[in-house]
Amino acid sequence: MDSSSILAAQFIILVVFSVTFLLTAWNNRELSYCNRWAGANMGLALGIGLILAGRIFTLPLPLFYLMVNTALIGGLCLLRNGAAAFHKVSLSPLRSYWGLGLVIAVTLSINIGTSPSQSYIVFNLVALVLSGETLRFYIRGRLDSLRSRWGLVLSFSLLSLSFTIRLSLHLAGQFGLETTTIDAWLMPLHLGLVLIFVSANGAFSLALIFERIAADHKAAAARDPLTGVFNRREFFARLHSLLGNKAHGAFSVILLDLDHFKQINDKLGHSAGDLVLQISTSTMQQNLSGKDCLARIGGEEFAILLPGATYAQAYRCAERIRIAVQNMPLPFASGAVHLTVSAGLYHGTGKGLTPTDILRLADERLYASKNSGRNRISVVQAA
Repeated sequence: MDSSSILAAQFIILVVFSVTFLLTAWNNRELSYCNRWAGANMGLALGIGLILAGRIFTLPLPLFYLMVNTALIGGLCLLRNGAAAFHKVSLSPLRSYWGLGLVIAVTLSINIGTSPSQSYIVFNLVALVLSGETLRFYIRGRLDSLRSRWGLVLSFSLLSLSFTIRLSLHLAGQFGLETTTIDAWLMPLHLGLVLIFVSANGAFSLALIFERIAADHKAAAARDPLTGVFNRREFFARLHSLLGNKAHGAFSVILLDLDHFKQINDKLGHSAGDLVLQISTSTMQQNLSGKDCLARIGGEEFAILLPGATYAQAYRCAERIRIAVQNMPLPFASGAVHLTVSAGLYHGTGKGLTPTDILRLADERLYASKNSGRNRISVVQAA
């Protein structure tokens, strides 16, 4: 396959992916990085299209270099900016487009004495830095378990390798080293690596988008939409998983119910009631560790799973939450409403019990707290 055919293939692939990213962004307006990736693919396609056009039409070299370099570096800037947006990193305008500004300035200076060789060095150096920055974003974000990012790591590694080889050999030639033989296969190698890059980058970027969407939907399905804590289904799933682990030891479940919550809804309205639920869950979370699972399992009823907690640790946790809720300020209440919480605490290994059994035992102790005057904790300890 000759170089024109490879360039034409790159152009078609980039245009197809650009349109695909635009359609994806149209259907998911919150995915701002899709627009950047669409613009990046279109910019790269424009640069390659100009190279192909330059083989047919004659343009003044400074103008030709300016248009091609601007399109290609602009595309790489947008790829990097899209990767930053995907990882929720905000870039200043200067950091976003410094490479584009530098390449335009150097290319324009060809008219006032800068050699095309110097422009070539700056172009490849900027392209290498932008590729490296994008690669770093994908490596640093690896903890999100989105596997498609590793395809992008490979893609930008290949692109960085290509620009490194081009830059190194050109500099070697500048210092008088013989590179004629290598130059003969350098361009086919570069075009081949770029063809792999544009194909893999587009495919894995799309895969990454849909992986993120699926992960977000899965996370949302496990959350209570009002308070943001886990929902009943996720709590039962985690408790069931804990019971299914033969190596698990003792654990605790705290069942909590906001006292006289109905009065808040009746006196102040459901909007005030929703705000109370949000403030209460925030207060509870402030008294829990990262491994604990807080869930809203009913209207004003919450459950907390404390894996590996001793009885003393669980009771102290429940007591901290009880006191924190009791002292929690309600911005709209002005003393007319006083909120407390009652709790039932289960501690044991769960041997021979199902998640429903454990919740039932904790619920029995919860209602013992209610019947004993509220704002207290009742406990059941089991084997």
